[in-house]
Amino acid sequence: MELEERDIHLLIEQQLRGKVWLERNDGTRLEIGKMIPVRRGFGPKKGRPDTVVWFELGLSMLGANVRAKYPVLIEVGRAGYADARVDFDSFFVTDEIEVPAMIAGGAKREEKTLNYQANVKLNVVQLPLNRIVC
Repeated sequence: MELEERDIHLLIEQQLRGKVWLERNDGTRLEIGKMIPVRRGFGPKKGRPDTVVWFELGLSMLGANVRAKYPVLIEVGRAGYADARVDFDSFFVTDEIEVPAMIAGGAKREEKTLNYQANVKLNVVQLPLNRIVC
């Protein structure tokens, strides 16, 4: 059986959808986030990339809540890197990654959203379709 884009997405859903927990040094556990696979392409609609698994974090630090949102990009294509490069480039033009930051100091409690342009390094693993574990 040849795996297709929808099959890959279903495997990712089964393996990664769920809650993220922090186990503290004292053995207590705290729910700090979730993993959410999102299929972006259906039929003729092109996903750029095909699936994004969002790793969302929310936790309390020093009495304040901080949030983060990181993607794992998945592109399905027989040509491998050649298929993926354009879709990965497109993702970074259209989507946002949220990185937490905290300032300890100042005169009052304040929250802001700041936007930056950043260099991003993708650590890409190419896995032939016939090597995917179902």
